[in-house]
Amino acid sequence: MSLQFKFSMIFATLFIVGMVILAVAPFIPYSWHITDFVAILPMATVAASHLLLPLALNPALMTFSW
Repeated sequence: MSLQFKFSMIFATLFIVGMVILAVAPFIPYSWHITDFVAILPMATVAASHLLLPLALNPALMTFSW
């Protein structure tokens, strides 16, 4: 993994950890729990996109040479 994607990886990892904590942690107030799929989907999509960024922008994978 290149250093140019370190902030993207940190961002995605922190938000995934934050979503898991807000979904299952017992020390979080009950009204803060994330239980609806509608609330999880947008942030999970953004975090997954940031994790896939180095793979999607890899020029070696974009050359379709046989």
